[in-house]
Amino acid sequence: MMTKVTGSPFLNVREKLFSLHLSVRRELGIIARVAIIFSRRGLDIASFSLAEAGQEEGAQIRLRFHGNSSQLDSVCRDLVKLVDVERLAVAEWNESDVSSQFEYGQRALT
Repeated sequence: MMTKVTGSPFLNVREKLFSLHLSVRRELGIIARVAIIFSRRGLDIASFSLAEAGQEEGAQIRLRFHGNSSQLDSVCRDLVKLVDVERLAVAEWNESDVSSQFEYGQRALT
């Protein structure tokens, strides 16, 4: 017997592509802790890169994911709670302005 799915409240939510840039201390398990935050919310990470920063103990994580603004807020709230995250910058894909495809916003860590 087949069950018919009759719509979802999530279909009306418009998803955007967000890019997060994190400055972190290179500590054991930081990548796993970042991935767990996305996993808890059922979000897929579209791309992920990790690069060493100029300092020995620092690193840069850049990742992209599709979601809505409330998902972005909850992910950012959890990321800034991580002790190893020193800085978080958020970029949102802007389809209307091709010349500047990303609008960067800085979230202050308090």
